[in-house]
Amino acid sequence: MQPVVDYALGVKVYKRSGPAVATGKRPFSAVALLWRRGSGGPLPLGRKAVLLETRSFGTCALAPQSIRAFCTQQGILQKVQPNQLDHPQNHTLATDVITIPKANLVQGATDESGNPVIALQTDHDLTINLGRLRGIFNMPLPA
Repeated sequence: MQPVVDYALGVKVYKRSGPAVATGKRPFSAVALLWRRGSGGPLPLGRKAVLLETRSFGTCALAPQSIRAFCTQQGILQKVQPNQLDHPQNHTLATDVITIPKANLVQGATDESGNPVIALQTDHDLTINLGRLRGIFNMPLPA
């Protein structure tokens, strides 16, 4: 519901379950969902956000009840389809990275008084590396 937000990223990581695999870790499920409120600038508040990407990036597939939970309409976000939550057999750079183009990072941002916010220009797209997140979740906890 933020008036200056063009994108919303949701990440859900589930508790580990089942027996340990070759790495010695028990598998876990995780999903990332990226919505955008508009194309070419944010839409007014109350408009439905469009689901751009949905990625399952844990070490095992989501449970059926988790898929059902994600596939229900919530607020003004677009409904997720069950086939969008399939767990890829082999993770690749294409399945692990979500990219937000630099041109879309800040559009029409304003402060609480409605004054334009000066934002630094960037030469880089925003990349969210789900493979790296998966690696962080698999790191051993400090002793």
